[in-house]
Amino acid sequence: MSHVRGGRRRHVPATLAALMLQIAMIMLGQIVEAAGGGGSSEQGLHCCDSPVRESSALLACDAGPDDYIEEVPYAALGSAPAAGQGLYQCGVEDFPGSCSASVMKSDHVKQCVGQRTCLLDLGRLGNPCPNASQLQFRVRWVCHCDRSDCSSKTSSLPLVPLKVRGNIIEDASGKRFRFHGVNWAGAHITNAPDGLDRAPAGSLARLVRTLGFNIVRLTWSVQSVLENPVVEDQVVAANPRLVGQRALQVLDEVVMALQHEGVLVWLDNHMLDSDWCCHRQDCEGFWFNSHFSEDDWVKAWTTLAKRYADVPAVVGVGLKNEPRSVCGGRSWGGKGDFCNATLLDPSVDAMGCAEMTWATGPAAFQWRRAAARAGRAVLVEKPSLLVSVSGLEYSTDLRDFASHPVDLPSDRMVSEAHEYSWSRYSRSAGQTLSGQIEGHGQELSDDDAKSLCDDLGGVCSGYTCERGLEGCTVRAGDLLLESNSREVTNRKELAGCDPFPRYAEKLNTWWGFLLQRNVTPVFLSEFGFSQTFAGDLSENCWVQHLSTYIQEGGPLAKEGGLDWAYWQLGGVQEGGTSRTAGASESFGVLNRCWTGPASAKHIGALQRLMEPAGGQMLDKAKSRDGGSSGQSRNLLDGRTRQSESLFE
Repeated sequence: MSHVRGGRRRHVPATLAALMLQIAMIMLGQIVEAAGGGGSSEQGLHCCDSPVRESSALLACDAGPDDYIEEVPYAALGSAPAAGQGLYQCGVEDFPGSCSASVMKSDHVKQCVGQRTCLLDLGRLGNPCPNASQLQFRVRWVCHCDRSDCSSKTSSLPLVPLKVRGNIIEDASGKRFRFHGVNWAGAHITNAPDGLDRAPAGSLARLVRTLGFNIVRLTWSVQSVLENPVVEDQVVAANPRLVGQRALQVLDEVVMALQHEGVLVWLDNHMLDSDWCCHRQDCEGFWFNSHFSEDDWVKAWTTLAKRYADVPAVVGVGLKNEPRSVCGGRSWGGKGDFCNATLLDPSVDAMGCAEMTWATGPAAFQWRRAAARAGRAVLVEKPSLLVSVSGLEYSTDLRDFASHPVDLPSDRMVSEAHEYSWSRYSRSAGQTLSGQIEGHGQELSDDDAKSLCDDLGGVCSGYTCERGLEGCTVRAGDLLLESNSREVTNRKELAGCDPFPRYAEKLNTWWGFLLQRNVTPVFLSEFGFSQTFAGDLSENCWVQHLSTYIQEGGPLAKEGGLDWAYWQLGGVQEGGTSRTAGASESFGVLNRCWTGPASAKHIGALQRLMEPAGGQMLDKAKSRDGGSSGQSRNLLDGRTRQSESLFE
């Protein structure tokens, strides 16, 4: 999805208080594991926090069909802390600020005991802090079942390894295996996949499967792999046995939990430095920067490929997320550290742009060459992997993939694309749009020029920048002309809710042609939209167009549709530059408690994409459940209905 060291949450357990906190977490984990003897449902905690304005919180237990809420030992309302501050740490039952009150004994809370799922209407809990501008609800619940073996049975993996045939991916038996996946982010920011602060890893993996996803794109950073730091207690607080563990051990836990549920894993190098991604000025567009070299990047990849060489669920790798040219400046409206473009390309000034190419110009900046090197290194360690090579410019431009192929085995290589509603401009270095627009010759910043071009509608064809992301003027006309090497033109490809044929033409030009010509599979590994998309005419139009292209109106309609992974799984932001740890994630599939979908319409739009054009489910995950698929579906249906009744 479209950040640098300064954005990470940091925690160094150097004080006595921090040490006591770690001991308390371990003791609490031991208590949870021992509770109920052999009937303990899962080794972990279940916690949630939510602004009261979001109406509800869904408590759930799903380790097995007989799991239920045994008790709610902590439930409190209080004055909401400042954004990004005073975050709730699962198992640490205090409330920052001067005003809070326990609501454990509320009849509305007590009625959850004995249920498998329980939807709390937060408005019924009262207001103990009438002077607070915002209220926050915090809760922890204990799951239990009465049988000796409460966990779900291991679900069968698809027939692996996978392989490429033409423009599709096949399983080991030669049948089409279509990806309908989801991005599980977090490890590229906090060194741990998100959600582990709210629920056990096994519970989260199980929810991924019951929602119908058959593959997870699991993000990581070069920094997290090479430095392998001890993960902050906060981000794994619902998994006490992970407290004090290192980043790769935590990643192992999630990978194995997904394998247990029969869900495949696609490892994605999302960042070099651990932070939120992606921006033109974050110094993260290349596979190297001033902190990590190309050799470091390849070393990180070989480390992971070797680590998971004998884990069958790990079937693929995405070599580099959203490769792009990099321009000097501070990312995210000045929130990021300064990116000096000269450190990437000595021939440009600090505020200029270091241009990435596919296969031309200096070898150091050629993405095709670097991808081939890393891909070969990965395949040495695990030859059965599929390797995806992203397009240039935020994974949108694969025009040179066919004419200048990457030197990797054709049965192992996949191309990778991203698509978002804001992906409406193409970028061309060393070219200009010559047409002037009367009354609009002023020089603007990149963002302001784009905004003006959008406002001008069909009059504006794009804008040309003369000095990095500055000195930009809006332009008219369709003809791109060669200009000096420092000029960059951003041409408008879509004006808004254009008719579907125009939208499809745009995608076909940039990467869909690879499917049309049977060159290679295209893994649409990121696309995303807000939980409230249905109420926004422009966003809803884009969702409908992309859904049609993925399914019945696209180049793989006769093959069941495109391979895809939605951005993203979690319903809570993990922090990073421009982000606020603890804030709600508007694109997330899940609610803030990580117990079910945030919106029935949102998950419904995705589950439609899991069906081929004929309407018959390709995915078998919902029946590969060890005999409990009916209960899983019933639980999922209940969660979806509850979400719909409160959020839609």
